[in-house]
Amino acid sequence: MDHRKNTHLQFPPISPNSLDQSFLNLFSSLNLSPPPYSDHSDHRRRHIAGEGSVHHHQWCPSINNGCNKVNQFQFQNCNHGFLTSLKELKGMIYYLAKDQNGCKLLQSMFERPTMEDVEIVLSEVVDSICDLMKDQFGNYLVQKLVVLCNNDQKLQILVSLIKVPINIILVCMNPHGTRSVQKLLENLKDPNQVKLVMRALHHGAAALANDPNGHHVIQYCLVNFHSDLNKPILSEIADSCFKIATDRSGCCVLQACVEHSRGEVRTRLVAEIIANSVYLAEDPFGNYVLQHMLGLHIPEFTLVLVRQLQGSFASLSCNKYGSNVVEKCLKESGEGVSTRIILEIISSPNSYLLLVDPYANFVIQSALKVSKGFAHECLCALISKHMSSMRSNLYGKKILERFEKRRS
Repeated sequence: MDHRKNTHLQFPPISPNSLDQSFLNLFSSLNLSPPPYSDHSDHRRRHIAGEGSVHHHQWCPSINNGCNKVNQFQFQNCNHGFLTSLKELKGMIYYLAKDQNGCKLLQSMFERPTMEDVEIVLSEVVDSICDLMKDQFGNYLVQKLVVLCNNDQKLQILVSLIKVPINIILVCMNPHGTRSVQKLLENLKDPNQVKLVMRALHHGAAALANDPNGHHVIQYCLVNFHSDLNKPILSEIADSCFKIATDRSGCCVLQACVEHSRGEVRTRLVAEIIANSVYLAEDPFGNYVLQHMLGLHIPEFTLVLVRQLQGSFASLSCNKYGSNVVEKCLKESGEGVSTRIILEIISSPNSYLLLVDPYANFVIQSALKVSKGFAHECLCALISKHMSSMRSNLYGKKILERFEKRRS
């Protein structure tokens, strides 16, 4: 029988002669491992009386689990087999938190905790908080704990989390740890505590931005904390702007950086993006950063980006990713800017090739839609000149459909 399927932990009747073996059997279903940061081997044996007229004052000797000893564990009223308070689990909370059934037990006993209960759990796990945050079961207890802790208790957790700088970075990169850290951040009400986290995160901000788990923590900070508090991580990201912009996760972080930052640090971020815009436009992920920046509808951003891309619009139009950026420039800029882009495209050498290109045809269709006056007339003249060859081409036909629709 697989004891891990039990919905709660029960203690079977134990006779004095079979105590050691029964205790071993009881914990054979639990994946207990020692905490990496604490040693509870000096815990005193506790004698807790059971209920009723007959009291079983029994303690369990330390049990060797691999090379480490599991903490001495005292339980109340062995014959009844029920735990009634977290006090009875002192010395075992860390181990139980890392077991599926043990963690469920702790959470069920933590539904309506007293401040004493919170302190008991915190004292048992705080030195091993990094390990529990990354654990597939322990992270649930940590997430519950940070909701219940007061400011002083949350500070204890923070200090344990950041005292070794690399630890918080590794926790954020863990699929369970990233949720635990976000839950902690969600429950920080003291700006000074938020500053502590920002200082700890900023050295690894670039690595976190490109990490499939870590980027969620960075984005949480950007969306929920003031730009001034985020300044350390924003500066670090600006230093690695191109590397972050061309990463699957990083491009999402950089978009959030531009959207939620303010002042000098935002100006610096935008300057770094603009400086690399020709390369980013042709990148599978970098192009999204440029499109997002155009979508913010900030005229000065649009103007400086278009100026940087000037002379590259025709070649970008023929690129799978660059064509999306050119279309966005046409749609998000005013008539004056879009006119300059269209005239550059249609006056480029071999411009007729754009009319039958798998990607440039979308740019031409967008140009037909937004163009006015002289630019529209020039574009229509180019299409009319090459209409016969376009009719025999799949992509040319799409432009002609838009062309006829605009004329009707």
